[in-house]
Amino acid sequence: MKILIHILFFLLIPLFTIQASPSIAYTPQIKNYSVNDYKAGNQNWAVAQDKNGIIYFANNRGLLVFDGIRWKLYTLPNNISIRSLYVGEGERIYIGAFEEFGYFEKETEKGLTYHSLKAKIPHYNYYNEEIWTIHEYANKIIFQSFSSWYVFDGETIERHEWEYPLLYFFTLQNRLFVQFMNGDFCEYKEAGFTTLFTREKVQNDDVVGILPKEEQLLIVTASHGLYLYEEGNPARWGIPVSTSLAASTANRTVSLGDSIYIIGTILDGLYAIDQKGELLWHINRENNLINNTVLGLHTDTNGNLWSALDNGVALIRTQSPIYQYEPFEAQIGMVHDITFKDDNIYFATNQGVYIKRPTDKQPQLIAGTNEQTWYITVIDNQIIAGHNKGTLLIEGDKAYRMEGPNGGGTAIRKCILHGKEVLLQVSYTSMSIFIKDDKGKWIFSHNVEGFNNLIKSLEIDHTGNIWAGHMFKGCIPVAVRRNTTKSNRSGAHYPFR
Repeated sequence: MKILIHILFFLLIPLFTIQASPSIAYTPQIKNYSVNDYKAGNQNWAVAQDKNGIIYFANNRGLLVFDGIRWKLYTLPNNISIRSLYVGEGERIYIGAFEEFGYFEKETEKGLTYHSLKAKIPHYNYYNEEIWTIHEYANKIIFQSFSSWYVFDGETIERHEWEYPLLYFFTLQNRLFVQFMNGDFCEYKEAGFTTLFTREKVQNDDVVGILPKEEQLLIVTASHGLYLYEEGNPARWGIPVSTSLAASTANRTVSLGDSIYIIGTILDGLYAIDQKGELLWHINRENNLINNTVLGLHTDTNGNLWSALDNGVALIRTQSPIYQYEPFEAQIGMVHDITFKDDNIYFATNQGVYIKRPTDKQPQLIAGTNEQTWYITVIDNQIIAGHNKGTLLIEGDKAYRMEGPNGGGTAIRKCILHGKEVLLQVSYTSMSIFIKDDKGKWIFSHNVEGFNNLIKSLEIDHTGNIWAGHMFKGCIPVAVRRNTTKSNRSGAHYPFR
């Protein structure tokens, strides 16, 4: 009986998902957009999205619109910067600027048309006033400046003042909050503002964000970290990241779902923490964020994060299953593969095999492996690596060369050949077979006779077919027959002697 196996050679790009580990700092993928991409001003003060998925930015040259492919800029009549924006029901995109506020609305096929609202306030001197936040509350749009706020019901608009200057308005769970400039943190009620806590309760700092946390409110201050509030005094949330946030000057906040908090800072990019206060990731200039100063945040309909920056825009793909890690302090070279075992993380790189234990700050090179390593994987609780000097068995932080093949393997897979479970390893020259010994350890058996190809990658599909990626050539079928004699002239190869 003859068993025929076809091996097809073509270029493969393997895709894999890295699972997060508490001992290593993974970050989501980032797509940065610079001035060269969107052709407008460098500063972006706010970001929002409409029901059609279009993203809007308050840019210092106008309203910047992105549909996922094309960018378009809409300027105000006096070509000034837009500081704030809010996307309301229907087609209206509300904006606030210096001595100007109103909304853009789609009225023609050519795009958006701007409608100013300041003319609806007769005999008002709006000199030197700038709109910094826009919110929807009680079915009305609120434009807030440092000196006053305007309430727009869709037709008419009213101006309101208070005895103290306003810093920020916040809306959360159908409630309206305000941080007064150099003053207390309050909630707006029909009779006016009710103090929730005095400034002294947060070390004379400003509240820059408020987020829901179970039955509490998470209070984010600019320079004194995080506080938890529940109908009484705010209590300092003493988590380690609070110190880093205090030193970085928190500026903007948003929730990802109901369990992840994003905090944008002035000095050090973005922080993500979970409900327990654990740091999930930190993104800044050192790990690919285009700019460290976060001026606006928004979670889009796909659950990804948009960040409006002092210089550019960033899309953080928080819903992607692929995260990344780059150890900047320990330059470990090009990473070809990664695996996990016993809370340790192993990297196969062009400089050797690195291990990162939970107590390590940076990956450490395993002695004797300091050459090209193509793969590393756990098979039946054994760590096996394809190294230039041969196949390695890794145990903890020790490496042992397995007897047998001289050249380093580029890929290895477990499969069934002729009814027997084996490991099939390919390399730049040979194809090798590994079998288990009496103790269940994988050991080298033999090289497949007559096989000599530059193979970089290998996969076994669900039907048992073998797919191999050749370095240069196209598809080359290779027949493998069960036979105990030497290879025939057609080039057939024998996996067993």
